Amino acid sequence: MRTKKSFLGGVIAILTVSVSVVGGCGGPRPTESVLPTPSSPLVTPVQFESPLQVPDEVPGPAFAIDRPLEAGATRVTGQGPVGIPIVVVDVTLTGRELGQGFIDDSGHFDIELSEPLESGHRIGLMAGTAHPMSAEEIETYMAQLDRWKGEGARNLPYIGMLFDTVLVED
Repeated sequence: MRTKKSFLGGVIAILTVSVSVVGGCGGPRPTESVLPTPSSPLVTPVQFESPLQVPDEVPGPAFAIDRPLEAGATRVTGQGPVGIPIVVVDVTLTGRELGQGFIDDSGHFDIELSEPLESGHRIGLMAGTAHPMSAEEIETYMAQLDRWKGEGARNLPYIGMLFDTVLVED
C-alpha cells in the first residue's frame, strides 16, 4: 500500500513540476524562436564542391532527329554527340523500342527500324545502352546529357528522358 502512495505522489510531483516549467518558468515565450539564427554560433555555412566535374563546353551537337518524319519510313536519321548509344522509341505507344544504334564519329546516326512509322505517332530519341559501358563512361555521359537536349526534348513519366521528339506526318 505504501508503494502505491509513493508512486502516485511521485507522479503528481512530476506533473506539478512539468506544468510550472511549461507555464512560464523556463519555456520559450510564444513570440521567441527556439531555432538558431544566422548570427548564432550554432549555424556554420558550409560550401561543398561537387565530386562530378562537368566541362564548360561539351563536344558535339545536341540530339536532333532529321525532320520531317513521314509515315511508312523504316529508317530514322539525325545527329548528336559522337559515340553515344541511342534508342529510337514510339512515344505514342509508351516508349516501345523501334531500333537502336550509335552516333558515329561524324556526329550522325542512321537507324533501321523494326517496323514502319505510323502517321500521328510521336517518335523520340533516348540515350541507350546498346553496349556495356564502364563506370567512368557512365559518369561522364550522364553529366553531359542534359546539355545535349534537342528542341523536342521531354522527360515523360513511365517512358523516360527523350532528347528529341518528332511527330510523324502523312
